[in-house]
Amino acid sequence: MTPRRLESWPDEYRKPVDVSGSDAYVAFDFGAPRVRQQDDTLTPPEFTYVEAPRGDSPRYEVDCFHDASGLPRIGAVHVLRTAAGREVRSSDLRRLRNLEDVIQSAWRAASYNPLVTIADSREEADAVFAARVSAQPEALKRQVRGLRQQARRSITPEVIEETARVYRAGRATGAPTKAVADHFGLAPSTASLYVKRARAAGMDMDGDRG
Repeated sequence: MTPRRLESWPDEYRKPVDVSGSDAYVAFDFGAPRVRQQDDTLTPPEFTYVEAPRGDSPRYEVDCFHDASGLPRIGAVHVLRTAAGREVRSSDLRRLRNLEDVIQSAWRAASYNPLVTIADSREEADAVFAARVSAQPEALKRQVRGLRQQARRSITPEVIEETARVYRAGRATGAPTKAVADHFGLAPSTASLYVKRARAAGMDMDGDRG
């Protein structure tokens, strides 16, 4: 039996990922609407990272998606026997690269900046992606790592109270949610989440309580 891809995109496009000792790429629907990041980077809403070690070892597939705040997340990890390969072993589960590294490299490979003309063809897309990946890849890597770590912070009662205080003070500027984002160093969508949590907790967001 020949294993098949668990997820085949309707208009699949593949971007190679440089991994020592393996053939790796990111696959996604070329025609799907993109998720716009804080720096205007565009990324497919869902993408699949595929890594096939050379030889008879099983391949890995990592299903990625964006959460409600626009951050890249991992939905599933699969270890699959190749067509002429051996069975899956326990050691194969330990051999997969660190998942944080996987999603960083996958996200970076699948993203590009719309300041470069959005591609209408695969040939043009190759040039767009190449320009994006070569432009400060380490900065992009730090960006996605920082965003994901930031989103893991616990929204404690103290943080909720601080959110309400900053929001109230920021109302005078006409952009209180932005004031929360600037205060905590958050993406706008994450700052909105903080504000929603504060409202749900019954915090005074308008300064009407004495």
